[in-house]
Amino acid sequence: MTIIGCGAILCVSCGPTFPKVRYAPRTSYILTYASVPEKPNAVFQNDGDGRFTIVYEDVYNKNGLGIYKFGLVSSPYYYFDDCFDHPDNFKIFNQIAAKFGDTGYGKMGEHVSNLGMVSIVSLAYIITDINITSTADWDDTHPAGTLLDDVFDITYATFAEYVDSDYDETKLHTVKETRTKTVADISDTDLKLIVCSIGGYYKPTPYYTVKSLPTAEKRHTLTIKLFLDDGTTRESTIEAEFP
Repeated sequence: MTIIGCGAILCVSCGPTFPKVRYAPRTSYILTYASVPEKPNAVFQNDGDGRFTIVYEDVYNKNGLGIYKFGLVSSPYYYFDDCFDHPDNFKIFNQIAAKFGDTGYGKMGEHVSNLGMVSIVSLAYIITDINITSTADWDDTHPAGTLLDDVFDITYATFAEYVDSDYDETKLHTVKETRTKTVADISDTDLKLIVCSIGGYYKPTPYYTVKSLPTAEKRHTLTIKLFLDDGTTRESTIEAEFP
């Protein structure tokens, strides 16, 4: 599959298995940043009890982390032998860390431990807006082509509260907490430092949940358009059928 990075992001792959790791002190809490593919693979699923969700799939192991594990940018303090030929990638990592203000973690005297490559992974971009549309009529107030942002909730997790608190340990629990908002109510800073994974803890975020079922057509071709803070967009198209 062709991997397409965004902006200045250099897409680097360290292979399907973990290579030898060398450890050093680090100054950032985030270990790896990830870009977004041109067309993130999203899947519609019926979760039962009237719950319908859309999740992003991972192209490697189908564990719901699909918009993340593309174009990995690893910390210069988290060395992989396979990546030594890419010093510019480390510069890019530091630029992203500076953008998010994640530059003071070393003051705690922390060192990279035996965590694995995708232990603390965040999206390299802020999703500033999301538009959801359908090719079919949803209801009387949502004809085909109109925004359905008020019909869907988005659930996500973020490292931002912990990082923005200057790594206050009483805020560390927030990285494992999901937040849910109506897509239409998302601000341009809510979807910042989105959690991909942390240690052995994986969270399929963000994902979308239908708030109200369609009353007009039952079959829909949905398009989810992500607006990123580098000025680019990404689109997913999903076939969905409701009862």
